[in-house]
Amino acid sequence: MRTRTILCLCAAALCVAAPARARPVVAVLAQNDGTEITDFLVPYGVIASSDTADVVAVSTHEGPVELVPGPILSGTKILSDTTVAKFNSAHPTGADFVIVPAFLDSNNPVTHEWLRGQAAKGATLVSICDGAIVLAGTGLLDGHRATGHFASADQRRKQFPKVEWIANTRFVHDGKFVSSSGVSASLPTALYLVELLAGRERALAVAKAQGLADYSAGPDSDTFAMGFGDLWLGAKNYLLGWPRDVYGVELAPGVDEVGLGFAIDMLSRTFRAQVPVAAPTSEIRTRYGLRVLRGADPIALPARAVRVHIGGAMSAHGVRIGEGARAPQDVLAYLSSRYGDELSAFVAMQLEYPPATTLPNN
Repeated sequence: MRTRTILCLCAAALCVAAPARARPVVAVLAQNDGTEITDFLVPYGVIASSDTADVVAVSTHEGPVELVPGPILSGTKILSDTTVAKFNSAHPTGADFVIVPAFLDSNNPVTHEWLRGQAAKGATLVSICDGAIVLAGTGLLDGHRATGHFASADQRRKQFPKVEWIANTRFVHDGKFVSSSGVSASLPTALYLVELLAGRERALAVAKAQGLADYSAGPDSDTFAMGFGDLWLGAKNYLLGWPRDVYGVELAPGVDEVGLGFAIDMLSRTFRAQVPVAAPTSEIRTRYGLRVLRGADPIALPARAVRVHIGGAMSAHGVRIGEGARAPQDVLAYLSSRYGDELSAFVAMQLEYPPATTLPNN
């Protein structure tokens, strides 16, 4: 199966024609009522950093977009660059690539209609994690190979039997569709998209800047499983983890999108923490122009709050999280030191973050 998947990836890569325009357009889609934060921020940040395409944040409607950490409903708010309706007017021939994160509502009719329209115009549609459920819901994946988060495998097979669901891979490319497995697979998948846009040499350079020596479709997703012990740990933390630990993620202009996504997502998935975004002004621009709305004023954070800094310097009693691919490693190391290896492993499993021994890091 692995050999077949790799061959499919290679063949599919050859099938993708070079974008017709001089500057390709990559649309990263968001639903206002709940979009998985890492699924959204990582592809946005990685592809924008490659300087190979115009990367546009597109929301289904006007107004703030809630970026949520997995199943946790309270998230970080951003403002998109445009809406699907305005994007259609500005780009009548469609995007070259459309990124589809996991959404709290997988059956949004506006999303489905827009994705079908983009596919009809020739866009390559890229699902991240359980964005595969969204994409499969359009019917476009019928007869194609695809993958998604390990925890939804049974659901996907039952709900969408016409899709050939592939396990044991980080991403699958079949024709005009690319799909990734769990949340952290957004990183190698984004680098693979850079390869499609500008070649492997450029993608490897971006990978190195992100803190990786390489990227690939491995390792096996079969190494991840959620057992009773994991369910009990999450429920115990959610029900009994009071008072909640507070991690104030202090934003500065130009904050790294990849590090920000991993930090908020992973700290939240302990199920015992609040992770407000703290900023001195009402709105902060990330490194590549996303507008993040303030969730709290730094001076209003409670005294017990742990202040989290993405890159750069940090104040006393703070936690510094590295940028790019260094961020998840730093968060997991911190979680191990504060809570123990069991909780750190629980968080890593939720994001399908591969064991350190299998990471192609520098």
